[in-house]
Amino acid sequence: MEELLLEDLQKIVAFAKNHEAEFVKLVMNKTEQNLLKEQRQNQKELDEAVNRISALDTIIGKLYEDHVFGKLTEDRFIKMSSDYEKEQEELKEKAEFLSEKIKTVKDQALVLSNFVRNFGLR
Repeated sequence: MEELLLEDLQKIVAFAKNHEAEFVKLVMNKTEQNLLKEQRQNQKELDEAVNRISALDTIIGKLYEDHVFGKLTEDRFIKMSSDYEKEQEELKEKAEFLSEKIKTVKDQALVLSNFVRNFGLR
């Protein structure tokens, strides 16, 4: 197993030495693809969190109305509203984290793009 890994590594190093520009392009393209994939996943998770936060606002409002009109006991209202508010707060923290992560990945992609452009790798 180690021999195979060493042999593969030697082939990669040889390719990188003999075809440096092409090797750099391959690495840059793979890195860019990974950044884009991460960006899409983060955005999807952020969209889901934002949608759930909005849905929870509606749920909490209806829960309050049910309580006001006597459809829900005080204890049940307190328990349910507390649970929903806790979930909403956790989602807001997650959304903030994901927003920062998205910004970081965008910045990384911009740096990579500038590097590729400045060195004529495309």
